[in-house]
Parts: sequence; structure tokens; C-alpha cells
Amino acid sequence: MSKLSLGLHIFVLYAVFLAHQSQEHRIHPTSQADSSSPTVITTMKKRASNLHAMDSKVRSLDTTWSPMQTLYGTTSPSESGDGMPALFAAHNTELSENGFYGVVATMDVYGYTLNGGQMSTAAIWISNDDGDWKQNLDAITVGWTVFPSHFKDSHTHFFTHWTRDADRNTGCLNTDCPGFQLVSRSATAPGDVITHLSDANGQRQNITIKLFKDKSSGDWLLHYGFNSAPALVGHFPASLFESLSKKATQIGFGGHVRYMKTVTSPPMGSGSFPSDKAASFWDLQLIDEDGNITRVNNDLPSTVTDKTSYSVSSIEGAKFSYGGPGGHSS
Repeated sequence: MSKLSLGLHIFVLYAVFLAHQSQEHRIHPTSQADSSSPTVITTMKKRASNLHAMDSKVRSLDTTWSPMQTLYGTTSPSESGDGMPALFAAHNTELSENGFYGVVATMDVYGYTLNGGQMSTAAIWISNDDGDWKQNLDAITVGWTVFPSHFKDSHTHFFTHWTRDADRNTGCLNTDCPGFQLVSRSATAPGDVITHLSDANGQRQNITIKLFKDKSSGDWLLHYGFNSAPALVGHFPASLFESLSKKATQIGFGGHVRYMKTVTSPPMGSGSFPSDKAASFWDLQLIDEDGNITRVNNDLPSTVTDKTSYSVSSIEGAKFSYGGPGGHSS
């Protein structure tokens, strides 16, 4: 498998896990931000109590994925084994034996009205593929998503996800199972709704994510900021992972959508192809073992799995744009 394919595989595994989590209904309430707080994120307090049975089409979206269907030696990178499209416009670093110990990036945030057969996401993901990555891949994903079949709404949510075995048996979305540890003083929690969204023709709203490995504890510390410098939200304990407790070997940034064949592909990013109206990632930075930060000024490998619907620009000055209107029918 090529380095580029592995980077794409990591993002697909994240999608697989979200689907499994939605099917199992492991949804737990997260901390509620004070309504008087300047943060523009509010928690969906009644999320857990408002769960209802999914119709057969939505259930199909959430149950037909398998991690083994994303082995690109045997299936297309744009489809699962049953032909359900999973489309990407993303950059990823080359695999690094020296490793990565953190990442910082800012991305603007958008929203759409999607149905239960669609999902659209923008995220950062880090992973370590040491050993048999098909069995033991460690990964963390952080970003925003519109995912109606999981959240039971079409709002934009801040989210996290982790696994230590390629999503076979471990890991979870947000705080849906023991894993991510939220700090008590945080006004933001994974799973919260982002209520102020960007206008492609007007004001942009953005989130900044900083995720780095603490040198003393080995934990991965997550910081989040809305139109501001990121503040500590919580941490992924080192004990959750095997190889990722030591370092990451690859980091990626980009957009991802999934959809059922009975509906069209959803928008990605702002819904525009790379342009001045497109969604962007910027101020891309990588952190080394000693805490030194390096801007990603040079281009990285990229993957676009449906060039008629989505695209991604090259990286220039630690920034790239991505996205597209979707609208493709399988």
C-alpha cells in the first residue's frame, strides 16, 4: 500500500467508526456550556433522551461499513465493499520514522441541511501505523461534522474520535465511551453544536485545533478555540493507545463526505470548489518531540476521490482550500 493510500485509509477508518457508533446508539450527554459564556457553542442537552429508531435507509448507512472494506488493494478508495461512496479532498504528510508530536490548524466552519443518508466533515487526523496497521492502527480525529444519522439533527458539531486497533474493537466518538478526558473548566465539549457558521459570501467563522503529546505524561492534549486562540478542552490518555502513546507517524487535513446511493453526495466545505469562496485550512503547523513548531509551507500529497464534485488546492503559505458542491448520484 502506498503512503498516500494509507493516509486516505486512516480517514476512511474514522468514517467507519462513526457509522458503527451511530448504529449502536452509544450517545452520552456532554458538558453544558454556560449560556452567558462568550463561546458560541452550546450543548444539545436533550440529545440522549431524544434518540429514536432510525428508518431502514438510515440504518443501512450506519451498518454496512467494515474496516476491511477499505483495503484499497481490493476495493476502490472512493467506495466501500458494498459500493457506498466515501469521498475525500485532503492532504497528508509522508510517513515519518522520526514521528510527529503535535499539530495546529485553523479551519472555517460551515453548515448544511442534510438528511440521514448524508454526512459531511472537515478534520485533522493523526495516526501511528507501526506494526500491523490493519489490526493495530492508532488514530485520533478532530474537527467539525454534520452527521444527521448519529446526532439526530443537521447541526454542525465539534467532534473527536479515537481508536487503537483500526476501529475493530476500541475507541469512540466524543465522550460516548470512556476515553477522552474533559477538563472541568472547559466551556466546550466534544459533541457540542457550533451555532455560528461561516457565510461563503460574507463573514467567516473558524475553529483552531491544537493537539500535541505531553512530554511528561504521554497524553495527547486537545485545545480548541472559536475565532480565538485555542484553550485546553481535555486529553486522550496515553494508556488508550499502543504506538500512538509514543508518537504519530502521519498527520492529515481535509474534507470528507459519505452518502447513500438513494441520495446525492452532500456539499463539502463551503460547497464551492477551491476559490476565494471555498472553505480553507490555514496556519498549518507540525510539532516535534522537543515542542518546536514548524509551519507547513510546502505542498503535501493530496487525495481527491471525485474530481467532478470536490477538489483541494496545493498548500501555499501554510494554507489550502478545499471542497465542492457535491450533487453526484451513484
